[in-house]
Amino acid sequence: MNDEHLAPGGEPSEHPAQQPEKDSPEAPPTIETAQVATVAENTEQQPADDAAAFEAALDAFSSQADTPSGETVRRLNKGQLLTARVIQVDKDRAFVDLGTKAEGVIPLEELATGVVEDARDIVKIGDEIKVIVVHPDKDGSPIVSKKRADFESTWEKLVEDFKANRTVAAIVTDRVKGGLEVDLGVRGFVPASHVGNGKVRNLDKYVGQSMLLKIIDVDPNRRKVVLSNRMAEHETREERKKQIFEQVKPGDILEGVVRRLVDYGAFVDLGGVDGLLHVSEISWSRVDHPREALKEGDEVRVMVLRLDQTSGRISLGRRQVLPDPWAEIRDQYHVGQRMEVPISRVVQSGAFVKLAEGAEAFIPASEMSHQRVKRPNELVSPGQVVNVQIIDLRPDERRMVLSIRALMPYEEAPRHERPRHHQREQRAQQESVARGATIGERLGALKGLGTQPDAPPDQPEQPEHQEPPAHDETQPADEPSEPAQEG
Repeated sequence: MNDEHLAPGGEPSEHPAQQPEKDSPEAPPTIETAQVATVAENTEQQPADDAAAFEAALDAFSSQADTPSGETVRRLNKGQLLTARVIQVDKDRAFVDLGTKAEGVIPLEELATGVVEDARDIVKIGDEIKVIVVHPDKDGSPIVSKKRADFESTWEKLVEDFKANRTVAAIVTDRVKGGLEVDLGVRGFVPASHVGNGKVRNLDKYVGQSMLLKIIDVDPNRRKVVLSNRMAEHETREERKKQIFEQVKPGDILEGVVRRLVDYGAFVDLGGVDGLLHVSEISWSRVDHPREALKEGDEVRVMVLRLDQTSGRISLGRRQVLPDPWAEIRDQYHVGQRMEVPISRVVQSGAFVKLAEGAEAFIPASEMSHQRVKRPNELVSPGQVVNVQIIDLRPDERRMVLSIRALMPYEEAPRHERPRHHQREQRAQQESVARGATIGERLGALKGLGTQPDAPPDQPEQPEHQEPPAHDETQPADEPSEPAQEG
């Protein structure tokens, strides 16, 4: 038996293959050792680009790895859109569960567009939100952005609205060169020619207001949107006008807002469509210009007077919904009544006064004085308070005529305003008194029927058709004429 198979005591070994021998040559390497040596030798011989490719393949292989508990761990990539659940909220940041080993962090500036002072005002624990990965791993935690995810969602919706030609609403944030800037979740621009009717000069008044808009252009590369308020308003007006002509009839009462004043009336916005309120229909009293009774922005109740669907015109009246002043005038005034009233306006034929009830009465020029009046503005002026008497009242015809002359006695009238027949009667009366005429003669002189005061008692009376001796009417009766020059 060979000695190499014997134990030290001369006994044959039970496991001859496992018995080492000191003097035997070095044993050949095992299969595993040979494989490791081969991989190491080949790795040293690979160029640098092959090493990079190997690392990329390794990353792709390990993007979905199993945790010790058997759960799949998500590997994050920059720009990836995820659904996350808020698990903690601090003042300056929020933490979300992304399905990874580490919690995602949303910094304060990545929570929402604009200035955010407290993260707790934006999200709360338990909220499920969309986020975009900003940094897959920063200091051991992924950084994600809710603001950017909201932007992407908003942009996708705007593109859909643009394709569907929908009307959108947005807040005007600023007045910029050439138009307005609006907030749609993304920056939007409204050219000045597309604001209102396209001729609006003061665009600053729209800042802070909500505005209806139509999307007319989108720029995917620059992520900007161009919109039109004019197109949206036109569409709204057409829809509202169609509803009005289908549902409203003359005599209906509507609520409106005064949008614009012109010389001949006011345009009233009835909720997207304008109706014309003519100046003659604003009040029961005369209105020379609509600004005397209305101003832009006033809320008014109006009655629909006429509807013309062919031309699209709507005529409105305001005085029809106001109390009728002539109903009160009928009970409060009567012919012969005296009062003090202010002159409201003067015209060629007389003057108008405005009554407390809101109606107007008229003073003809012939009732301003005993003398003929050619220019009423020489006797009265707007704002002047005069004493008048009602000489004609017809409430059914909405007519009241006043007179100043009725309260002006002849004695109180200036001499140049007294009628000529009154001057003759006054002179005859003065002559009769001066010559001692009887009462009958004085009355006859006043009537032009008396006898000659200086005739003898037995002389017959003068014919009735003869007048007393003529006097120079151009001179006062109490002033003697100049004596004739002696030849």
